[in-house]
Amino acid sequence: MNGGRSLMARYATTAALMAAAILLGTSCTVPFNIDVGGVEGVKLGDGGPSTARVLQLEQRMHDLVRQSREKAGLKALTIRFDVCEVARSHSDGMLRGRFFDHKDLAGRDEAERLQRQGIQFDRVDEVIGFVVARDGITMADLDAIHAKLVSEDSPETRAIILDPKWTDVGYGVAVSEGDNTVYVTGVFLEYPDRAIGVKSDDISEPPA
Repeated sequence: MNGGRSLMARYATTAALMAAAILLGTSCTVPFNIDVGGVEGVKLGDGGPSTARVLQLEQRMHDLVRQSREKAGLKALTIRFDVCEVARSHSDGMLRGRFFDHKDLAGRDEAERLQRQGIQFDRVDEVIGFVVARDGITMADLDAIHAKLVSEDSPETRAIILDPKWTDVGYGVAVSEGDNTVYVTGVFLEYPDRAIGVKSDDISEPPA
């Protein structure tokens, strides 16, 4: 119980922000009176702890999704690293741009962002979330985001994560330089195991 109260106290100063921070299909702007630390974010490929940190947080989100789907009797999803890159780029864009929306600043949604990278799919959907924590981001913050997304109180995002038809997934995370803000984007895709195509090439003369 003490741990639970401690976690609630952790978010006491940002309760209103957290209430709006995990959603589907709407948007909000991070209030300017919230200190989100350095907004340059982190980039993979630079080496050092930041790369490992981002990958560790992303793996946590993938693990949480897998556990929730297994609990619901659903198959595990294939983690697509190309999709992770697209999701990570959107998280980084939200962090840098201080906005929270499924569309980026150019007006592109998740489907358009995937298509720009040549990623094929039959169906796609997305969940997003963020946490601001004065004393630094921990794995408990990722757990809190996922718990809210799969909560009965969040039926739309819960339905996305537990959709039995998904085949692939990619989570992307961006963390502020001050390590006190994390943005999370999860992209879910349906891509068939196989595609079958047939075509007739009959060039005979039609009957008279």
